[in-house]
Amino acid sequence: GVGRRVLLQYGILMTVLVFVAMHPALHRAVAKHAVPKIAASKAPPAPHVAASGLKVAGLAKPNPGLNPRPVGVRKGRVKTKMRAVQGRDSQLTERGGALEILHEVAPTRSLLPERVAMCYASWSECDDKVISAARQGCNVIGWFSMNFVDVGGAPSVKGGPDLACVRKVAKALRDEGLPTTHLISVGGWDQPHPFIGGGAPAVWSAWKSWNEEQAAGDGFAGFDGLDWDVEGCDGGAIPCNEFSIELLDTMGQVSQLAKKEGYLVTMAPMESYLDPSSPMFDRALTHEYQEWKGVVDGFKYHGANTYAYLLAKYPTTRVPAPTHSLDGAVLPPAGYNEVPTFDLVSIQLYESYSHADFAIAVQGGDAAAYLVRLITALTTGWVVDFSWDPAAGMGTKLIKLSAQQVILGLANGWAGGADAGQPVKALLLPPPVLQKSFVAMRNAGVAPRGFMFWDIKEEGLVPP
Repeated sequence: GVGRRVLLQYGILMTVLVFVAMHPALHRAVAKHAVPKIAASKAPPAPHVAASGLKVAGLAKPNPGLNPRPVGVRKGRVKTKMRAVQGRDSQLTERGGALEILHEVAPTRSLLPERVAMCYASWSECDDKVISAARQGCNVIGWFSMNFVDVGGAPSVKGGPDLACVRKVAKALRDEGLPTTHLISVGGWDQPHPFIGGGAPAVWSAWKSWNEEQAAGDGFAGFDGLDWDVEGCDGGAIPCNEFSIELLDTMGQVSQLAKKEGYLVTMAPMESYLDPSSPMFDRALTHEYQEWKGVVDGFKYHGANTYAYLLAKYPTTRVPAPTHSLDGAVLPPAGYNEVPTFDLVSIQLYESYSHADFAIAVQGGDAAAYLVRLITALTTGWVVDFSWDPAAGMGTKLIKLSAQQVILGLANGWAGGADAGQPVKALLLPPPVLQKSFVAMRNAGVAPRGFMFWDIKEEGLVPP
């Protein structure tokens, strides 16, 4: 009923707000929990799979006792503004209480919040619910979704929300004093893979022109960056269920071009697309998870570390060093810096029949312990053997994320259900479980940068 719905929604966003209130700024302590090392091996691991056409979730009501306001966001068309993520151990020192910004700071259009509550609008959604989501604490909005299509042999932007509406929403948020980062997703489930004719320069030029000439206006500087969400589709072995090397390289190169011009770049891989439990790499998205055999047979829509290619080949980008700190002080000339190409990596724990789903919902494992192990594995690093695919042109590589890149992707009331006689298809973590899990992650020194929800439109759904 209505009461149950409100309690669910209230509880899940309350968990995010507790995270925002409690999470130490960019804390990166050494993990206290060891993770078994994965040795590269020529023997293929158990087949993996997954991808879901579901992708829905909601938001919860805010806790009035907490302040959900994020760190301020800098807007503007000028690309010389600086981003400094306060608290990064390798980038920041404190002298006499004053923070001295060091050099791994890229020119950017927007500040990312120190603690991220990222919420996705649904397909082409632009409405008052997006404003409500920001009021409830969402400080990064993922607008969904655009694609690159072939127009006369050249890439062109197609799809996404109504841009006039996006500008109105952005203005409303500014008028209410709600600093918000606006990202636009590329791809989505069941979508053709982006057209990349002309390579990265042509794709980047198409996006930049579209963002500056069509998206921007009425005080809105355009989207603050790109969110890669290229996935598979229903139908088995068809083109959209296999990444080409050319597509992966274009995604990586476009990301670096965006970073060089001060834009944010994020990715939202399904759990199987970035899987620290496996050394396997494959561009095909038609694998089946071994542990699900005999429980749910024939679900062959998982990837095998597909997005790991991007992190292996394009982990950093060389950008001009900042000339001034946030307080306006002149910094010594430093030339260029290497910064992470991908600002955020949102792991979709709600992928259909995922590892997390099996371990927690099917086997009854402790969610807090599982998430501690997962983030420890992601941030300690794991070996991926790219030599399984000669086209990759790489051998074994250590894939490793910073805790400040990691975002845990959560479902809401649309998930947690199952067909008669079947296990849960998409994992749902109730608010008390999330709260316990966050405390465990924080105590282990592996608290993530934040959480992500899919999606705003489905807010209010009750678990089936």
